[in-house]
Amino acid sequence: MELPNSQLSEVHAPVQPTLVALPKTPAAKKVNHHHVGNSPAVPARSSPTWWIHLWAGLVRDPTAKHNKSMGSAIWLYLYLMISANRLDGRVLRRLGTIAEQTGYPERTVARWLQELRDKGYITSTTNGRSLRILITKWRPIIGTRKPPP
Repeated sequence: MELPNSQLSEVHAPVQPTLVALPKTPAAKKVNHHHVGNSPAVPARSSPTWWIHLWAGLVRDPTAKHNKSMGSAIWLYLYLMISANRLDGRVLRRLGTIAEQTGYPERTVARWLQELRDKGYITSTTNGRSLRILITKWRPIIGTRKPPP
């Protein structure tokens, strides 16, 4: 069965997402958002616009070298990528905050951080209160590409 061109455009028209605003009530509890640099310390609610720049070689590799190298620490690495400052790949967090937000025990988070440091995926320092984590192979998207000649 063939459809005329007028019907084809109706069938294949892109669906536009609809945003619905929830009514505000006076009794609604105000959500307190804390921000460190560009990274949300407490992502109380998710935004549909959150995304990360992930290089394909992390998952698309016939030798699976990153999977073998990171093991389960990949979940912490992805958390760090989502939480990182978009310009420089830095994350400022307390170990307890990472554990609370990921649902993993602090000892597991500490072990995974050490694995990621040992394999060269991150570097970190402490200021006595929190960890300053730098994703070593971070590539900022904003302003990095030169226009074609």
